[in-house]
Amino acid sequence: MVFLTFVNEESDNYYFYNCSEDIVYKQIKIGFVQKDTHLFNEEKNLPKNFEIRITKLISGITFSQEKVNNKEEDFIELFNIKKLKLLQLSEDHVFYVNNIFNYKENKIKYAIFNNEIKLNDILEGDGKYFKTYKNEDGFITLPKNEINIILMDYSKKDQIHYLISPKNTKENIDIKGSDTNFLYLQKNKIYELDFKDNTKNRMIKLSRKTLNSTIIIKEENVTLDSNNLYYELKVGFKGKLKLEVKNNDALIEFLFQTSRVYTINFEKSSSYNITTLLTMVTISKEYFSKILEIKIQGGKNFNFNSYFGHCIPPYSYYNFKDLNQFKPQSNEENIYITIPDVKLMEGEYYCALFHNLGDYLSMSFSEKENEPEKKEGNKLEIWKIALIVVGSILAVIIIIIIIHWFRKNKKLSNSQIEEKMENLTGIDGNI
Repeated sequence: MVFLTFVNEESDNYYFYNCSEDIVYKQIKIGFVQKDTHLFNEEKNLPKNFEIRITKLISGITFSQEKVNNKEEDFIELFNIKKLKLLQLSEDHVFYVNNIFNYKENKIKYAIFNNEIKLNDILEGDGKYFKTYKNEDGFITLPKNEINIILMDYSKKDQIHYLISPKNTKENIDIKGSDTNFLYLQKNKIYELDFKDNTKNRMIKLSRKTLNSTIIIKEENVTLDSNNLYYELKVGFKGKLKLEVKNNDALIEFLFQTSRVYTINFEKSSSYNITTLLTMVTISKEYFSKILEIKIQGGKNFNFNSYFGHCIPPYSYYNFKDLNQFKPQSNEENIYITIPDVKLMEGEYYCALFHNLGDYLSMSFSEKENEPEKKEGNKLEIWKIALIVVGSILAVIIIIIIIHWFRKNKKLSNSQIEEKMENLTGIDGNI
């Protein structure tokens, strides 16, 4: 039996390996190695003919790869990196991302690996193999046993709500501590949520991404649907809830009660100096569909986390287990938000929760004019006009050449030339 070992001792360099066969110990047959050791053919039998290609590269991309049975990733965070994930899973999984700021510069692309895809195709997210994920896509399926490639390219800082979860979620689910921000639930199933180890006061919210779903909370005789998105659990609740899902698959979002929080309302041309740990900014419907700017400054230890979304104060989004996700490069940070115009529930606002990790935060609020969108259709119309003009000029030139040829070679009269021209096929100017 043959064993091959690959060791990368260079901290700044990656190596991309691509095996023709599945012979990598506990890993996918393709992957990226940085300061790591990989074993080939450990506990496997090598075929007679196989190939391993190894390519050295320096990249600013963060790489991760896993070959696992079930994968659970569930978080809310500020994201400002280029990340590439390789996942091979034994069961179908759902993948879901909601970009809160929805910057057009930020892209998520996904593909299924095949032997035609080259390294540069993966690093660049080549459109020949990759599809672009959009907020309105909701859930996509990561098919089992395939090598799923997810390329997350965030050139601008954005908050993301992110979920990878088995499609067939177990029907008995433990809710612990401050874990679990999202749950994916399949239609026509009954789930039991056990809160015995829960340490936070929570509110359950049906995501606006799954408004066609209906969830019945049996013990409380409460229905969550497009007319009622929220259910507040009793303070200190340690019991169980049975949730019946109907009509369509559902996404549940958990909101957490924030205590000792300083609450302010968004009002344009207003500013505040804040020394409290937690600050919640509530934004009313009058500012929806407008570009809002929150300008934030701080002291020498300027550092903060922020979480955005529709909620009912004092419940809001947060994920304090992942602190220090983002540190501003200077003592000022500008956040721009365009909030979609949605139907609000009673007591609901669009809220921004700021977790101050430094000395103080100074906030000022303003409203910007909407910039007119450049429509692709206008560009196409200009091209059409240009092509029609060029086509018309070419048609005139061709006609002049033909007339000159007839006169020179056939010695025809003008009336005869007109008769000949009528028999020519016309040039179609519809482009």
